[in-house]
Amino acid sequence: MLTYRLADISGPFVDPHKPFRNWSSFPFTQVDLPTVPFVDSAQLTWGVARATAHLRALRAQGYSGIVIDNLAHLTAFDGPGEPIYAPQSPARLRALAYRAALQPLFGQAAALGMQ
Repeated sequence: MLTYRLADISGPFVDPHKPFRNWSSFPFTQVDLPTVPFVDSAQLTWGVARATAHLRALRAQGYSGIVIDNLAHLTAFDGPGEPIYAPQSPARLRALAYRAALQPLFGQAAALGMQ
């Protein structure tokens, strides 16, 4: 018996009107920006809304959790110990922007009993 049934929820973040590298991966090439705020907030917000709407269908199909491909590399390293990134580092600020934007999606998944 499967303990977890996970669904990759990267698809709702892809803007089909923009070039993209891989339809089965999170579209970092569409969302990441080279300058402040380092993410396209409008596309990220749009994607979160679409992904959140998709959660109920996934839950109804028996999925018990969601994953976002390649999200693991987005960490601010703000925990205990020596800092990895400077406070204004683009990598750190980008990770914090993704964290803030994706939190409502993860909260809704948890509210539905998903991981």
